[in-house]
Parts: sequence; C-alpha cells; structure tokens
Amino acid sequence: MNNSPSPVAATNDFSNYTGSLHEGNYIWSGAMNLCWITLSQSVIREPLLIKTDEPEALALVEKFNHPVCTTEDLDEPSYYTKAGMGQKTVDAINKESRQKFPQKTFADLDMNIGNDEFISYAYFYKKVSYEKPFTQTDMYFENSWVKAFEAEEEQKRTVEILKYEDDNKFIIRLRLKTPGDELIIAKGFNGQDPKEIITALNEMPTPVASHLKEDDRFMMPLLHLSYRRDYNELIGKALANPAFSNYIIGAMFENINFDLDEEGAKVESQAVITVERGAAPKKTGRYFILDKPFWVIMKRTDSNHPYFLLGINNSQLMQKK
Repeated sequence: MNNSPSPVAATNDFSNYTGSLHEGNYIWSGAMNLCWITLSQSVIREPLLIKTDEPEALALVEKFNHPVCTTEDLDEPSYYTKAGMGQKTVDAINKESRQKFPQKTFADLDMNIGNDEFISYAYFYKKVSYEKPFTQTDMYFENSWVKAFEAEEEQKRTVEILKYEDDNKFIIRLRLKTPGDELIIAKGFNGQDPKEIITALNEMPTPVASHLKEDDRFMMPLLHLSYRRDYNELIGKALANPAFSNYIIGAMFENINFDLDEEGAKVESQAVITVERGAAPKKTGRYFILDKPFWVIMKRTDSNHPYFLLGINNSQLMQKK
C-alpha cells in the first residue's frame, strides 16, 4: 500500500481551500490534500468518512474529499507520498523520503504504530530562483521597517506585469530560471480568503506580460515562515467507512517552511495522518511596492491550481530592521 495514488482531478471550487490563519496571515499548502488522497485511495479504497455531527469537522472532510490540489498539479520530482500499515511503513517513509529529498529539513517521523494501524504521509519541496537576483534594501510595511529587496535597472526585466489597475491593486510575476513554475505576487485582494485572487487569475485572459519601465519601481519584503498545524477538528474522530468503523484518526498535522528573498523562494511542507484503533520617493511612474497586504502564489505553468498560497496581512513573517 504505497506510492502515489491514481490521478485525481482537482476541483475548481475555491471554497475548498483548507488554509488557516497564523499570526493574522493566511497559509495553505497542498501537502495535506496529497496525504488525504493517498490514505483514501491506498488504504480506505473510497472517500474517507468520519462519524461526527460537528459542522467544522464535516466541512473539512468534504473539502479534503474534493481536493483543490492533486499530483496532477505538481511535477513528480517535487513530491513523495506513501500510505500503509504498521511500523514498517513509518520506517519506509523515513528512508524513502530522505533518499529522494536529501535536503529535507524536517526530522524523521518519531512515532510507533501497531501492525494493524495505518499511516499516510506526503512531502513536498520546491525551490525556485529568479532569472536575475534582486538587490537587498529596507522598506516600510504598514507600521514597521523591514528587510526587503528591490529591482534596480538591470533587474527590472525580471518583473512581469500581468495586470495593473493602480498602485494598490496589481498582479505581477517574477521571472524564474525554471520555466515550469510561476511565482505570482498580487496586491489589493482579500488577504484572508484566496477565492478572490484565484478567481481573478483564472478569469484573466492570457496576458501579454510587460516589463517595468524606467520610472517604475518594484520592492517587496523578505519573508520567512515556519509553521505547524494540527487538525484538531478531526483528531480523535472515528471513521465511518464500514470496513474501518473501529478506527480513529490518531494524528493529523502538517509542517510548512517558506522563505522568499532577493534570490528566489523555497517552500517545504509535509503532512501526516495516522489511523489507530480504539516612506516613498517622488513618484514619476507606477509603483509595484508591496507595502500593504499581498499574496504569494506558486503554481505550475500548465495548471490552474496553485501548490502554495500565502496571504501576507501583517509584518509578523518579516525580518525587522
């Protein structure tokens, strides 16, 4: 019982994102979607069901059974999934995930499960670099001076303008060395719910990207995130699938690390489920300055479904000057 599940089509229902707020910032990664799919297909062999009448738990189950991100939205070298029974599966996960991703920073899973208990695991790693690195600087974000980076003359071609309404609402793309991935920055959209920005991206005609002009400016903060989420809404809940009615979800958590600086961006995430018994200068052009809440979206070029979303609503994830 292992390896990647059979391909599953992602839903376009943007209300099915299961992100959460961390220090006021919206965070979502596709790792838990992959973990849930792998458990459902490789072990349960049908959509996973839970015995509960709690609305929050039922809503999560419905969203995970209709995922917004699947392996079809990723490239095979960027992820690892496995589900199976007993401690031998835990040991295999630790060995195989580290063999495929020697740069993995998360520690090996330190858990013991019984021979008749199950574990599902998903790991995702993506590192991208800009075509041309930017220059470090400082900037003012809302009420704090933070470390940042900006585009000088020779770096401006790295910034592509996809949509510009005004200085407070725009969508740009930072050109990457790897053509299969995209790093999109959007300002002026709801920062606590991705529906508006994802809808805007998918409804936008194929843009003819333009570059910054001589008088345009680009500046954004450096970002760092290290986050763990436990899905307490589902931990301890019994499965409602007939063949697994005497099992409960023992653990369900994900870890997310994210860094974005003047050279590129790196996202690393893992998800685990166990199933047990019992101030600006004079303006002469357009300003693409991320000094107010904004989105970071990472996705494959040929997919409408992102594999990472980060809604920045404050300076908690930034390095103070």
